[in-house]
Amino acid sequence: MKVVIAMDSFKGALSASEAGASVAAGLTQAWSLLRPNEPPLRCVNLPLADGGEGLIDCLRPLLEAQGFRAVTLPVQRANLYQPAVTATMLVKEPECYIECAQAIGLPLLAPHERDLMTASSYGLGQMINHALKLGCSDLKIGLGGSATNDLGLGLAQALGVKFEGGAGEGLSSENGFISEVESWSKFSALDDSALQQRLKALKCKVTLLSDVTNPLLGPHGATYVFGAQKGADAAQQARLERALTDGAKLLTAHYGQDFTNTLGAGAAGGLGAGLMYLMGAKVVSGINTVLELLNFDTELKDADLVITGEGRFDTQSINGKGPVGIAARARAHHLPTWVLCGSKDARVTPAQLHELGINACLSITPGPIAIEDSIAQTKQLLTGTAANLMMGALSLQAR
Repeated sequence: MKVVIAMDSFKGALSASEAGASVAAGLTQAWSLLRPNEPPLRCVNLPLADGGEGLIDCLRPLLEAQGFRAVTLPVQRANLYQPAVTATMLVKEPECYIECAQAIGLPLLAPHERDLMTASSYGLGQMINHALKLGCSDLKIGLGGSATNDLGLGLAQALGVKFEGGAGEGLSSENGFISEVESWSKFSALDDSALQQRLKALKCKVTLLSDVTNPLLGPHGATYVFGAQKGADAAQQARLERALTDGAKLLTAHYGQDFTNTLGAGAAGGLGAGLMYLMGAKVVSGINTVLELLNFDTELKDADLVITGEGRFDTQSINGKGPVGIAARARAHHLPTWVLCGSKDARVTPAQLHELGINACLSITPGPIAIEDSIAQTKQLLTGTAANLMMGALSLQAR
């Protein structure tokens, strides 16, 4: 029996690779117990990323084998008061893979360090700037897991874009950067001529890897869908929405195109839209891109079962995130898919799971438990749940 394990990371607890290994350990325990005289269970661990946290770790072994090299550099975190963090890109000129979360990821900040009103995407801009300096003209940027909601304000500054305030309007700054997201409402013009000259000289192409389809604004936009989980209360969300609305008006007027309702514009706190305006970026499915690179369908040809999962499986998950992309591929090969998650949103119904090709979706948490304890025990909980599932499946098979 062959099982393909394609787990996403469990943020703050396990990497995608570690989560997959934990699942494999549980499956193997159950198989050895109930099938001691049969050939060993074959578990193929393919760490998953859909463009968010873990993208570089997921792709690094594969791309390094193809001649890519890891390039590291110190970059600014989303909180401008915090020290720099070392970020890694994968480079083989003219191509470069960049992960947003390496620089401005939410897990890089403690809860008390998160403030969406001043969180800046400057660090991601530093990564892009470095890639351009290396001569990279084919940039693939994974969007997801950001601690920002600034429509690319910080990123633009890192790339040399200049902003002008209206008459009498002062622009607040932190460490020399315009940090207040509400500064968008004070801008009267911008100068991106230096950036556009660089992009034109390199004939630069920017592809965004993301499975977030939200627009920039409105009830389904960046602020109102993702703001709360990044620490913004209702009053702050209303202020952020106004700021991004004003920012979008300025960018639309400057570039002569409106990307506010383009699929993926709301990804990573509006970085999707920001990069569409600033760099002419296009959005592609992150999960499908990664699965193609990993030759995922080849592994499925002789498989019997697929197991995937992530830290939380909720209504955002069913709109195209990693596990759903995995299930779609597995269903095309007539394979069952199990999803293991840290927690499952009760609003996700069995009918929805069935429609997506998911045969089982289980939370690994055994009952009421503090989040700190759940994170600390993630490895054991994953292993135990996988073992119990396999024991149940093998027992039914034997009847």
